[in-house]
Amino acid sequence: MKGLSIVFFAFLLLFSQASPSRAQGSPVLNPQPWCSDGIGGADIYSPEIVQFRFRYRMYFGGWYESCRLQDAIYVASYSSFSGTATNVRPVITPEAAGFLALNDPGIAKLYDPTTQRNFLLMYMTGIKDGDVFEITNNKIYTSTSWADDGINWSVPQLLLDGWWAPGVAQHPHTEHVWLWANSTVTGEFRAFEFAEDGVSLLNSYSMILTPGANYDNADARWDEGLGGWDIVAENINRPNRPIERLFSPDGILWITVEENFILNEGLDYIAITPAWGPRGVILYGHYWTGWPPNLENFMSIWRQR
Repeated sequence: MKGLSIVFFAFLLLFSQASPSRAQGSPVLNPQPWCSDGIGGADIYSPEIVQFRFRYRMYFGGWYESCRLQDAIYVASYSSFSGTATNVRPVITPEAAGFLALNDPGIAKLYDPTTQRNFLLMYMTGIKDGDVFEITNNKIYTSTSWADDGINWSVPQLLLDGWWAPGVAQHPHTEHVWLWANSTVTGEFRAFEFAEDGVSLLNSYSMILTPGANYDNADARWDEGLGGWDIVAENINRPNRPIERLFSPDGILWITVEENFILNEGLDYIAITPAWGPRGVILYGHYWTGWPPNLENFMSIWRQR
């Protein structure tokens, strides 16, 4: 534990120097206007940034088009300079893939030794049948893209039954894919370790968390200097579900670095589904708490340093 304590202290020091404060959030992408019938569109969240050589794409889920009634997965071009997204298009729609809803995209860049080709593997929450408002109907699926631009994807295939809201990251040394998700029955937050192919389960682990804490919608990036994961996640056991920043040396032990990385207290919106973006930016779903949704009241995607 002594070595871990030194690493954790170094992380705290580095964080305090690199991020003394964060600017007020700003919008990245708004959905199309709320449907005139009041029951469709205007909700997007769960951003995921993927770099393609010298450009970025932002994947996200929700109801982007006016009057859409099923969660779909989209991609947009993302500018790391302006912090805005453009050129939105759907990449996996539930109606085309045989689902009722698809959301929570998380993407790993992998390599297939048989074909000697790189490919993308998307992890997502999906509902194939039953009541879309029943949590236990959610499962985790994967979809593959062999295209360089990540536009064309295969029909999602079942990966984990009984789990949802996946957060994924690939370990840079083992090339194993780590996935963190919640039980649809108990709410347990658990880690899953997959082999280099992204779908062969090697092990699953009970998390070691601060007493009383529980998380969802996690996103992690590897910090080579500290030899561990730099994580953002919602603490669902705290009032208003603030987004915390955490450090983990192994994906299992999570140490809170900043409890109120994005604090949802005293605001007219709630920040959800955080994700790391380029240049240390955090992207998140920006959920206005007013109801019903309208031109000023909806769920969009924002960014914050």
